[in-house]
Amino acid sequence: MDNKFILGLCIIGFGLLLLMSPEKHSWIFSALAVGIGSGLILKRSEKNDKDDK
Repeated sequence: MDNKFILGLCIIGFGLLLLMSPEKHSWIFSALAVGIGSGLILKRSEKNDKDDK
């Protein structure tokens, strides 16, 4: 597993915990955290095709 994948999962988990918070505007920060976390997971790696061969 890549470090970005693990970091993304941790951020998504933090966002889900924020969603359960009783604070008034916690859903905004939860949506930001889930969006950033999923962006880290889904982002393509920057490997060159020449290095893979």
